[in-house]
Formats: sequence, structure tokens, C-alpha cells
Amino acid sequence: MRFVVSGNQEQEVNFIARDIRCRLKNDPDLRAGDILVLAQRLGSYKEVIPHFFDRYQLPYYLDADVKMNDHPLSLLLENLFRPVREFDYDRLMKIFKSGLFQWDDQDDFLQALDYFENYLLAVAPNEEQWRQGPFKQPAPYDQDQISEDLIKTDRLLEKMRTYILTVLDDFKKTFHDLKIISRLYLHSMIFC
Repeated sequence: MRFVVSGNQEQEVNFIARDIRCRLKNDPDLRAGDILVLAQRLGSYKEVIPHFFDRYQLPYYLDADVKMNDHPLSLLLENLFRPVREFDYDRLMKIFKSGLFQWDDQDDFLQALDYFENYLLAVAPNEEQWRQGPFKQPAPYDQDQISEDLIKTDRLLEKMRTYILTVLDDFKKTFHDLKIISRLYLHSMIFC
């Protein structure tokens, strides 16, 4: 994710169009139809977009204004910037169920997320437990009942815990020195 500050809409749209043209030129597998540009309020952009997209010979379609409350990207940004407890259950589920984060094996990720959600609801770990780990299911009373499934589930729980920590810590580190986090949060709320 990259943030760019521009002085006005013309500079903003010019930058976006130029960046899209460069990406299309440098990546032969990328098609213009693979790219989606979102704006808080499309109305004022409808006059600017055609000029710059035509200049860079980019096809475009200007859709009607649509509320973005339920768009996965909007939900992701809202919850990444939301000033709540870092490991708040609702926040984490909205971020990681957005479909915008996962590891290579999607089925493995979704299975791990299901186990993880159940674990969070059952155990409600605090921040210290999150940081110290590992996350494991409560052991059965009879140690003979420890099965391969239980061991596999514990591995998935720990893999998800470390993955979430990495994502959140990387995000926090990236934006640590920025003083505009609350402003970005407010702007992400204006998608609707």
C-alpha cells in the first residue's frame, strides 16, 4: 500500500493515470481490466478522469456513486486504522476475513482462520498471551486422546497467531512515525 499526497484532484488523477500506464507497460500479464480505482465521492472526479485517462490512453468506465461501507478494502482500512484494542476479536475478524490477507494455500488459511476464530471466542487471550504464545487448544483430560488432528489444529492456531502478529506489527511499524493515522482513519470512514 502506498500513500501519495497531492495538491488537487488534477494532480491526483494525473499521478494515478501515469502510474497505471507505467504498471501496464512494465507488467505484460497485467490488463487494464484488472485495475479498479475508487474515489470517496466520484461526482467531482467525473470531469477530471476522462481528461487524464484519455491522455494516457487508458480505458475507463465511470460508474454511479456507490456506498463503500461493505467493500472489503473499506472494511480493511477502517479496521486497520480503528483506534481500539489491537487484538479486539471483531477487528481481527473483519481484517482477516476480508479476503485481502492470506498465505499461499487458501484452503489451509481458511481452515486455520475457522479454528482460530473458535479459539478466540473460547479463550479470549489478552495481549500478553498474544505476544508470548503459543496458542494451543486445551489439552484433553486423558493424554492418550491427543491425536494427529489435535496436533495439526495446534500447529494451525500457532501459524495463524504468528501470521496475524506479523501483519499487525508490520503495519504498526510502517505507520509508527506518521502523525496522520487518525486523519486517514477518518477519510476511510467517508467512503460511504
